[in-house]
Amino acid sequence: MIGAGEDPVSRYEGYITPTMKEVDDLVAAGSDVVALDCTLRKRGDGSTVNEFIAQNQREIPDIILMADISNYEEGINAWKCGVDIVGTTMSGYTDYTSKKDEPDYELMERLAKRYRYSGYRRRQDPLSGSGRKGITDRCMGNRGRRSNHTSAGNRTEISEGN
Repeated sequence: MIGAGEDPVSRYEGYITPTMKEVDDLVAAGSDVVALDCTLRKRGDGSTVNEFIAQNQREIPDIILMADISNYEEGINAWKCGVDIVGTTMSGYTDYTSKKDEPDYELMERLAKRYRYSGYRRRQDPLSGSGRKGITDRCMGNRGRRSNHTSAGNRTEISEGN
């Protein structure tokens, strides 16, 4: 299970698991993977994303981290910092990336040329477009929004073998 804590009222531009408090809560709740906002935006506590990743790895050595990124530079940075999974979750959700009606396949393909990749999709159609040009994994969801609705739809797709 991928856990992502949100704090939309914090001082952080990125509010997906912004502090160790949310990380600790997710680990205590049994998350197998913890998703972090790994965009290069300014953090509310003054730390860099690189420092936050290192803090997570230092304080919880066995943690599996997923980097939510919005562009290629952030994906490469996250891998260099040692995250386990990179997802394009934030593509189209930062001030410096354009909104898209579908997953950012171009970004996925660029990252897949060098790394194993996990992306997300916002549509309810069964895994369309993924598994091409080196994209080996898919993580379905809707950026944590409407989680009951999204999860129920994904369970149906998977159980039907689509």
